[in-house]
Amino acid sequence: MSVLEVHPGERSREAATVRLVRAIGRSAAVESSYRFYADDWGVLSHTLTSALRIDAGERWDVRLRGRFYRQGAAEFWRAEYDDAMRYMSADRELATFWNLGGGIKAGWHSPGERWTVDAKVEGIYYRFVDYARLDGRVALVTSGGVGLRW
Repeated sequence: MSVLEVHPGERSREAATVRLVRAIGRSAAVESSYRFYADDWGVLSHTLTSALRIDAGERWDVRLRGRFYRQGAAEFWRAEYDDAMRYMSADRELATFWNLGGGIKAGWHSPGERWTVDAKVEGIYYRFVDYARLDGRVALVTSGGVGLRW
């Protein structure tokens, strides 16, 4: 049976995060966080993130980061629908899935931190647990930025 996307008209979302940061000497810090998410569609998720931030010289800083995310499916999501339901979805982002990723970000700042420049590279592996059309995927995320304070 082909699926006609029919989602509820509204969605209430709630999340809570706990974050810990610990300095390591004068030039580094470790940061870890846990986030719990729930919504009224029945989606529950957990996110664990850890990062190491390092001052790499007078004007440079580096961040190494890892992240794990796991999500349960929405109450109305099905791999296949035998009969029409009030709400239906074939959206893989509403199915059960997890992802694991990590990467590096480097930044430079001018004296007085008026100018900043940064670049980031991260890899992410997605695993779709009950989505028949796609087992998983790999993403490479890159970004760069320039900032000016006045």
